[in-house]
Amino acid sequence: MAGPVGFIKMNIEEPINEFCDKLVKEKGVLLLPSNIYFYEGQYFRMGFSRDNFDISLKKFEEYLIEKKYV
Repeated sequence: MAGPVGFIKMNIEEPINEFCDKLVKEKGVLLLPSNIYFYEGQYFRMGFSRDNFDISLKKFEEYLIEKKYV
């Protein structure tokens, strides 16, 4: 059974697959880059229905701040 997801665009120069790889390695947050869906561009897929979504979102925010994306 699938839950709600978002397909979100990142306005960054780093390739999205590298961004997602670094995020999962450094923070344990898994985002799926659009290229695995054969879709070009700087997009990633994020699921919203996990029980620990609030924790993952906080880690994602920390990563964006640490890497100066925001």
